[in-house]
Amino acid sequence: MPNQENIEKVAALTETFKAAKCVAVANYTGLTVEKATKLRSDLRARQFKYVVAKNTLLKIAAKDAGFDGLDSFLKGQSAVAFGTDDPGALAKILFDFGKEAKTLEVRAFYVEGKVFSGADVERIAKLPSRDVLASQLIGNLNAPISSFVGTLDGVIRKFVGTLDAMK
Repeated sequence: MPNQENIEKVAALTETFKAAKCVAVANYTGLTVEKATKLRSDLRARQFKYVVAKNTLLKIAAKDAGFDGLDSFLKGQSAVAFGTDDPGALAKILFDFGKEAKTLEVRAFYVEGKVFSGADVERIAKLPSRDVLASQLIGNLNAPISSFVGTLDGVIRKFVGTLDAMK
């Protein structure tokens, strides 16, 4: 029979899962206290949440929140990072920290109903940020219009040049 403390923890974790757009499950074995503190501060600076809890509580909370597919990754020492904004930024922080610390291993990355393996985190981390992608899209949409305006301007310029030459 579950005790009241665990019920409250599961309820809090479920709310955190429900608020998240992306979730990363990592193995933090061998991570020193200093490095764990640095990781927490890096994540907190970008408004991400980092939680270490028992796997059984995480599994129940993930299931209750509708995050299917994470059960097989919640084994051993598991830490979970939650993101409510940009999944690429969370993946980048974890990937960069994993390269630097060499002890943090991302097992799974959950984004918009899909579970990606830890190996895919590198690809997600190397994607441009949302702002860069938006500016590239706007630039691509604007290019044909700019070319058309340039063409019309060239025709007018040649016409004025011809009139000036005839004068």
